[in-house]
Amino acid sequence: FRALRGFGHYEEAVDDLNRSFAADPKYTWFGPALNDEKGRKSLLRELSAAAERRPEAAWLQAWRGFCLLETGSAQEALACLERALGREKKSGLIYAWRGRAWRDLGRLERASADLRRAVRLSPELCAAHEILSQVQEARGELAAALSSLSRATRLAPTTVPYLLAKARLALRLNRREEAAA
Repeated sequence: FRALRGFGHYEEAVDDLNRSFAADPKYTWFGPALNDEKGRKSLLRELSAAAERRPEAAWLQAWRGFCLLETGSAQEALACLERALGREKKSGLIYAWRGRAWRDLGRLERASADLRRAVRLSPELCAAHEILSQVQEARGELAAALSSLSRATRLAPTTVPYLLAKARLALRLNRREEAAA
Protein backbone atom coordinates (compact mmCIF):
# COMPACT_ATOMS: atom_id res chain seq x y z
CA PHE A 1 0.00 0.00 0.00
CA ARG A 2 2.53 2.59 1.12
CA ALA A 3 4.99 1.68 -1.65
CA LEU A 4 2.33 2.00 -4.33
CA ARG A 5 1.09 5.25 -2.81
CA GLY A 6 4.64 6.56 -2.56
CA PHE A 7 5.08 6.10 -6.30
CA GLY A 8 1.88 8.02 -7.04
CA HIS A 9 -0.28 4.96 -7.69
CA TYR A 10 -2.93 5.94 -5.19
CA GLU A 11 -5.87 4.15 -6.84
CA GLU A 12 -3.92 0.88 -7.03
CA ALA A 13 -2.75 1.37 -3.44
CA VAL A 14 -6.32 1.79 -2.21
CA ASP A 15 -7.43 -1.33 -4.09
CA ASP A 16 -4.44 -3.25 -2.69
CA LEU A 17 -5.29 -2.23 0.85
CA ASN A 18 -8.94 -3.20 0.50
CA ARG A 19 -7.97 -6.60 -1.00
CA SER A 20 -5.59 -7.18 1.90
CA PHE A 21 -8.32 -6.41 4.44
CA ALA A 22 -10.80 -8.66 2.64
CA ALA A 23 -8.30 -11.54 2.49
CA ASP A 24 -7.43 -11.22 6.18
CA PRO A 25 -9.92 -9.13 8.18
CA LYS A 26 -7.52 -8.99 11.12
CA TYR A 27 -4.89 -7.45 8.82
CA THR A 28 -2.59 -5.66 11.20
CA TRP A 29 0.44 -4.37 9.33
CA PHE A 30 -0.45 -1.00 10.80
CA GLY A 31 -1.02 -2.38 14.31
CA PRO A 32 1.72 -0.29 15.94
CA ALA A 33 0.06 2.85 14.55
CA LEU A 34 -2.91 2.19 16.83
CA ASN A 35 -0.75 2.29 19.95
CA ASP A 36 -0.46 6.05 20.28
CA GLU A 37 -2.68 9.02 19.53
CA LYS A 38 -0.41 10.45 16.83
CA GLY A 39 -0.30 7.09 15.04
CA ARG A 40 -4.09 6.67 15.27
CA LYS A 41 -4.67 10.13 13.81
CA SER A 42 -2.20 9.50 10.98
CA LEU A 43 -3.75 6.12 10.20
CA LEU A 44 -7.22 7.62 10.33
CA ARG A 45 -6.19 10.30 7.81
CA GLU A 46 -4.81 7.62 5.48
CA LEU A 47 -7.89 5.42 5.77
CA SER A 48 -10.21 8.41 5.36
CA ALA A 49 -8.46 9.47 2.17
CA ALA A 50 -8.54 5.91 0.86
CA ALA A 51 -12.22 5.42 1.77
CA GLU A 52 -13.10 8.72 0.11
CA ARG A 53 -11.54 7.49 -3.13
CA ARG A 54 -13.27 4.12 -2.87
CA PRO A 55 -16.48 4.50 -0.82
CA GLU A 56 -17.59 1.05 -2.00
CA ALA A 57 -14.54 -0.60 -0.40
CA ALA A 58 -16.15 -2.30 2.59
CA TRP A 59 -12.98 -3.14 4.50
CA LEU A 60 -11.59 0.36 4.18
CA GLN A 61 -14.84 1.66 5.64
CA ALA A 62 -14.73 -0.96 8.39
CA TRP A 63 -11.16 -0.19 9.45
CA ARG A 64 -11.86 3.53 9.29
CA GLY A 65 -14.84 2.87 11.57
CA PHE A 66 -12.64 0.91 13.97
CA CYS A 67 -10.07 3.71 14.08
CA LEU A 68 -12.85 6.21 14.77
CA LEU A 69 -14.03 4.00 17.65
CA GLU A 70 -10.49 4.01 19.02
CA THR A 71 -10.48 7.82 18.96
CA GLY A 72 -13.87 8.07 20.68
CA SER A 73 -15.95 9.04 17.64
CA ALA A 74 -18.67 6.39 17.94
CA GLN A 75 -21.30 8.22 15.88
CA GLU A 76 -18.97 8.75 12.93
CA ALA A 77 -17.69 5.18 13.32
CA LEU A 78 -21.23 3.88 13.17
CA ALA A 79 -21.77 5.52 9.77
CA CYS A 80 -18.62 3.85 8.37
CA LEU A 81 -19.55 0.48 9.82
CA GLU A 82 -23.08 0.74 8.39
CA ARG A 83 -21.56 1.35 4.93
CA ALA A 84 -19.20 -1.58 5.39
CA LEU A 85 -22.00 -3.93 6.42
CA GLY A 86 -23.96 -2.85 3.36
CA ARG A 87 -21.37 -4.74 1.31
CA GLU A 88 -19.87 -7.25 3.76
CA LYS A 89 -22.91 -8.75 5.52
CA LYS A 90 -21.23 -11.91 6.81
CA SER A 91 -18.38 -10.36 8.78
CA GLY A 92 -18.54 -11.08 12.48
CA LEU A 93 -15.73 -8.60 13.02
CA ILE A 94 -17.63 -5.68 11.48
CA TYR A 95 -20.76 -6.59 13.46
CA ALA A 96 -18.64 -6.66 16.63
CA TRP A 97 -17.27 -3.20 15.88
CA ARG A 98 -20.75 -1.86 15.14
CA GLY A 99 -21.99 -3.45 18.37
CA ARG A 100 -19.22 -1.65 20.21
CA ALA A 101 -20.27 1.63 18.56
CA TRP A 102 -23.88 1.07 19.63
CA ARG A 103 -22.66 0.30 23.16
CA ASP A 104 -20.59 3.47 23.24
CA LEU A 105 -23.69 5.42 22.16
CA GLY A 106 -25.76 3.82 24.93
CA ARG A 107 -27.99 1.85 22.53
CA LEU A 108 -27.68 -1.44 24.42
CA GLU A 109 -30.42 -3.35 22.65
CA ARG A 110 -28.91 -2.66 19.22
CA ALA A 111 -25.44 -3.40 20.61
CA SER A 112 -26.64 -6.73 21.97
CA ALA A 113 -28.20 -7.73 18.63
CA ASP A 114 -25.03 -6.90 16.68
CA LEU A 115 -22.73 -8.59 19.17
CA ARG A 116 -24.86 -11.75 19.25
CA ARG A 117 -24.70 -11.82 15.45
CA ALA A 118 -20.92 -11.27 15.61
CA VAL A 119 -20.35 -14.26 17.88
CA ARG A 120 -22.68 -16.38 15.75
CA LEU A 121 -20.77 -15.51 12.57
CA SER A 122 -17.30 -15.58 14.15
CA PRO A 123 -17.35 -17.52 17.43
CA GLU A 124 -13.56 -17.17 17.74
CA LEU A 125 -13.76 -13.38 18.31
CA CYS A 126 -13.06 -13.25 22.03
CA ALA A 127 -13.39 -9.44 22.14
CA ALA A 128 -16.94 -9.75 20.78
CA HIS A 129 -17.82 -12.11 23.65
CA GLU A 130 -16.25 -9.68 26.12
CA ILE A 131 -18.09 -6.62 24.78
CA LEU A 132 -21.32 -8.62 24.67
CA SER A 133 -20.79 -9.44 28.35
CA GLN A 134 -20.43 -5.72 29.13
CA VAL A 135 -23.70 -4.99 27.35
CA GLN A 136 -25.45 -7.88 29.07
CA GLU A 137 -24.20 -6.71 32.45
CA ALA A 138 -25.37 -3.16 31.78
CA ARG A 139 -28.79 -4.59 30.91
CA GLY A 140 -28.86 -6.54 34.20
CA GLU A 141 -28.38 -9.92 32.50
CA LEU A 142 -25.64 -11.08 34.86
CA ALA A 143 -25.84 -14.82 34.19
CA ALA A 144 -25.68 -14.23 30.43
CA ALA A 145 -22.77 -11.82 30.93
CA LEU A 146 -20.88 -14.43 32.93
CA SER A 147 -21.53 -17.01 30.21
CA SER A 148 -20.18 -14.63 27.54
CA LEU A 149 -17.09 -13.92 29.62
CA SER A 150 -16.58 -17.63 30.15
CA ARG A 151 -16.48 -18.07 26.35
CA ALA A 152 -14.01 -15.18 26.06
CA THR A 153 -11.72 -16.70 28.70
CA ARG A 154 -11.85 -20.12 26.99
CA LEU A 155 -10.70 -18.42 23.79
CA ALA A 156 -8.06 -16.27 25.51
CA PRO A 157 -7.28 -17.99 28.82
CA THR A 158 -4.44 -15.67 29.82
CA THR A 159 -6.16 -12.34 29.14
CA VAL A 160 -6.15 -10.75 32.58
CA PRO A 161 -9.00 -8.22 32.04
CA TYR A 162 -11.30 -11.06 30.96
CA LEU A 163 -10.32 -13.18 33.95
CA LEU A 164 -10.85 -10.30 36.39
CA ALA A 165 -14.22 -9.38 34.89
CA LYS A 166 -15.32 -13.02 35.01
CA ALA A 167 -14.29 -13.34 38.66
CA ARG A 168 -16.08 -10.08 39.54
CA LEU A 169 -19.29 -11.23 37.85
CA ALA A 170 -19.12 -14.68 39.40
CA LEU A 171 -18.83 -13.07 42.85
CA ARG A 172 -21.81 -10.81 42.11
CA LEU A 173 -23.78 -13.98 41.36
CA ASN A 174 -22.42 -15.72 44.50
CA ARG A 175 -20.64 -18.33 42.40
CA ARG A 176 -17.41 -18.43 44.36
CA GLU A 177 -16.07 -21.57 42.68
CA GLU A 178 -16.39 -19.96 39.24
CA ALA A 179 -14.73 -16.82 40.59
CA ALA A 180 -11.73 -18.83 41.70
CA ALA A 181 -11.46 -20.85 38.47
